Order: sequence, then structure tokens, then C-alpha cells
Amino acid sequence: MSKFCSKCGKENGDNARFCVACGNPLEGNPTQGNEATPEAPKAPSKLMMEAKRSYIGHYGFFMTILYGILCLAIVGIFILLFTILTNKTYVYHIYNDRIVSEGGFFNKTKHTRYFSNVLSVSKEQGFRGQIFNFGNVYVNLTGKEDLGFYEIKNPDAVVNFFEKMIHRSSSLNQVVID
Repeated sequence: MSKFCSKCGKENGDNARFCVACGNPLEGNPTQGNEATPEAPKAPSKLMMEAKRSYIGHYGFFMTILYGILCLAIVGIFILLFTILTNKTYVYHIYNDRIVSEGGFFNKTKHTRYFSNVLSVSKEQGFRGQIFNFGNVYVNLTGKEDLGFYEIKNPDAVVNFFEKMIHRSSSLNQVVID
């Protein structure tokens, strides 16, 4: 006949002295041991070791990587939004005698540069700039350092504007010389 554990109710072999499931000592009673039997008081247990779950074990490793990627994505979105907002607020005002550049998101800046004569103008536009119609325009001014307009929309219009100024200033010089 089988012996049943009085603590957990697990069926054990005839010759078993301890329960295979919980380790409880078995009595010689082969009957169903679901009813409680009086037990002798036990000595308090002494903690011998404590095992903690690893952050890397099981699914934790993949969750750590997922959280890292998520954090990087959130930081990337904030950087992208900051860059977009900063570039959206930057504007160039081009007058016939000066250029005023102003913008910034947190730190507002405003620079005014006066000029009298435009010597040359050039445009730089990469592959993305050709697709999305933006680029850099460089203006060579008389007696001043070159002026650069970086990543502006519709750089052809800015180049045409400064080329008209070159022709106008060269016709004025011809009148003065004659």
C-alpha cells in the first residue's frame, strides 16, 4: 500500500520514510493522510542562503535591452524636436544694405551685418537638399568676410537676389568710371 503525506497529501512508495514532494517525515499509516496529525514543535528555521533574481536572467535581459532602446528613442525624439524648433525659429531678413539674422529657441539671437557691394555668390546643395529644396548660400562681400546662409529653404531665390545685386553694383561702377 502507498503512504500519503500528512502535510501535502502526496502519494509516496511503501518503503518511503520522507515525502518526495515536501520532505515531511512519513508515518507508518498507509491511509489517505489528508487529515491533520499532531506534530511535535519544530525548532525555528535558520536562514542559510538567500537567492535573488538576476536582472539579466530569463526575460530580464531582453527587457533591459528594450528599455535601453526605448530610452534612446525618447532622447532622440527630444533632440530632433529641439533641432526642428531651433531651425524653425531662425530667419534671415535681407535688405538692400544689410542682413539681419535672428532666431533661437531658448537663447534668442539677433545679428545685423551691413554691406555695400556683393562680389560673388555661390550655392551648395547636396542630394537631400535637391530633393527637399534646401541648401547653403555663400556671399562674398567687399572688404568683409564671406557671409553664409546655412540650410535655407529655396536657395535659388537667395542666389538670384544676390546676383541681381552684383549686376546692379557693377552697372553703378561703370557709371562712376565713365
